[in-house]
Amino acid sequence: MEGLEPGSFEKRQSGVNRIYVVAIGFFLFFLVIIGRMFYIQVIQGGKYQAVARQQYEERLILKANRGIVYDRRGIPLVTNQVQYSYGVDPNMTKPEDAPVLARRFSKVFGKSYSGYLSKIRTKKNFLWLERGVSLEQKKQLALDNFNSIVELKEPTRLYRYNEKAGQVLGFTNIDNKGISGIEMAYDSWIRGKDGYTIMQRDGRGQLIPAADYARQDPMNGKNVSTTLDIVIQSIVDEELAKGVKDAGGSAGIAVFMIPQTGEIVAMSNYPGFDPNNPGDVKVENTRIRAITDVFEPGSTFKLVTAAGAYEYGVRKSSDKVNGERGKWLYKGEKVIDHEPLGTVTFEQGIVQSSNVVMAKTGLLIGEENFYKTARNFGYGMETGIDLAGEIPGTLHQPMTWSGISLAWLSFGYEVLVTPLQVLNSYAAIANRGQLMRPFIVKTIYDDAGKIVFENKPTVIRQVITTATVDTLIPILTKVVNFGTAKAAKIPNLQIAGKTGTAQKAISGKYEKNYMASFVGFFPANSPQLAGVVIIDSPAKGFYGGAVSAPVFGRIAQRLMSNAILERPAEERSSTDSLYGQKLLPDFKNLSAEATKAWLEDEEIDYDFVNDETGYVIDMSPAAGTPVTKETEVILSTAKIAGKKEPLKPEDLKGMSLRQAVNMVQSYGYKAKIIGTGTVIKAELTNSEKKLYTIYGRQPGGSGWN
Repeated sequence: MEGLEPGSFEKRQSGVNRIYVVAIGFFLFFLVIIGRMFYIQVIQGGKYQAVARQQYEERLILKANRGIVYDRRGIPLVTNQVQYSYGVDPNMTKPEDAPVLARRFSKVFGKSYSGYLSKIRTKKNFLWLERGVSLEQKKQLALDNFNSIVELKEPTRLYRYNEKAGQVLGFTNIDNKGISGIEMAYDSWIRGKDGYTIMQRDGRGQLIPAADYARQDPMNGKNVSTTLDIVIQSIVDEELAKGVKDAGGSAGIAVFMIPQTGEIVAMSNYPGFDPNNPGDVKVENTRIRAITDVFEPGSTFKLVTAAGAYEYGVRKSSDKVNGERGKWLYKGEKVIDHEPLGTVTFEQGIVQSSNVVMAKTGLLIGEENFYKTARNFGYGMETGIDLAGEIPGTLHQPMTWSGISLAWLSFGYEVLVTPLQVLNSYAAIANRGQLMRPFIVKTIYDDAGKIVFENKPTVIRQVITTATVDTLIPILTKVVNFGTAKAAKIPNLQIAGKTGTAQKAISGKYEKNYMASFVGFFPANSPQLAGVVIIDSPAKGFYGGAVSAPVFGRIAQRLMSNAILERPAEERSSTDSLYGQKLLPDFKNLSAEATKAWLEDEEIDYDFVNDETGYVIDMSPAAGTPVTKETEVILSTAKIAGKKEPLKPEDLKGMSLRQAVNMVQSYGYKAKIIGTGTVIKAELTNSEKKLYTIYGRQPGGSGWN
């Protein structure tokens, strides 16, 4: 072409081609970008949104409050308290903050600095640093200025009376889940349902509630009303501990129940267990030994033999039986008594707890009838109590018995029983022959007071006839008055019961280690309570009559001097509030510490007129009075016998007779009353027997001691 330089056309065409190539390249590049964005935002949008939410959102659990556990009179036994838990988001932690945080946590909790530091610098999104932090520890940490720290308030359990009924109430773990006792058995009712809330991080990294996200409020757990009576429980705990220590024993078990209903009012174990500090005790001390441990009962099992003898008509009370002077050879094996008896009546054989008399009687009853009687009393099977961990014990069927089994069973060997089984069998006698199912939770109800669960008295079976009951009760009363259980005798209170002493089999061999027991009920003619006391491996005397019967007697004496057993049953078991009022418990014979705990929990004012230690001997207003938070309770106390000033007769002048008796008994003395009304004179009339005679203003009255 004219006018064009050679090659210019080719150069221009090449430039155009390069533009096309660049344009196509840019087009393809943007196409890839758009495709990638489509893939990320549409195809995998959900994944990356979730990752983004992890950066600025946190789902926090809102813990539900567990239900409150009360005793039978509405006294709170287990409540909730707030503790704090601290977690950290390592991704939000400034590098310079990590060592500062580690040092603070290490100083407050006494743990490794490097351990905290490694947690704070981990690659995880969230982890706990400490849980169950007290308010005082929270103040020491002073973490308000650290955006990476998450603080969460968590409800934890507070066991108001520490070791009292500790094993029965049980405890919860760090996540507030029931691990043992009532806390575990009724966990599904008590625990409630946790909620949650979604938190977002603001520009400074602080967590704030997310208003546009759903929030699920927690549902608090249901409240529990138990059959326990904290006053009775406290008395039983104290006397059991004293009994074990006095006897040099290794452990002790005591249970008391209302025989007509099966309600457990006290269940004690020694050594005790404080659920507030479950990590500080041995695991074996957390067991409810009344239902988890078995032993050969010894003479308390003779109730089965005596009842079977009367039921099947093989013995009458007046029948003469040769006691063989305490030694009887049966099929090459010796049956030995604790004291030699000659020919005695069958009733005397029971009262004096003769193994020979009972062995001969068991052989007359026969294998099938004896086995049937033992099973009817509940041996070899669970009682059905509403606690986890109960075992049935062992009562072999007759087809597996050896030639001497029946004779040995007749005085309490070759059978394994739980303490609760033993108690329940004697409670059946107190209940006119009816065996009841023991239980420890009465009702479960919500915050509005609506009952959602109720345990009612349940009759298992009629074990023996009322005619046999009428024969046995006077005999069991004579055991206490004249027989092996005289140490349980309380003047002006008829106690019926039986002692038991059995060697412990260790690794299949009997050793000089014993289980000493006493089981009975009172008052014998109109039973209100049945109880069992067992001392494990006593070193200072090993007979049940020597070490367990006195403990039972002291418990009965303290309970009878307490208004609990004098008020009508419906009033004793009342847990209702009266228009914002509560019935004031009877604090007499309860420790000042336990009394203060109840009053403070109910926010009721109180004042001690003398000393805030020892045991309560008088109170105003009287027990059973409806009180409000405006009421002031006035309390008088006496210290433990042997740790206070000697009692002087003139100290009693002007007191009511009830006050004076409580005062005298708190010092370890017995009391005899002459007259009624207020005390006009008192004197120590027998220093050896530690007997005080107290004279009332009016003539008449009856003798107490």
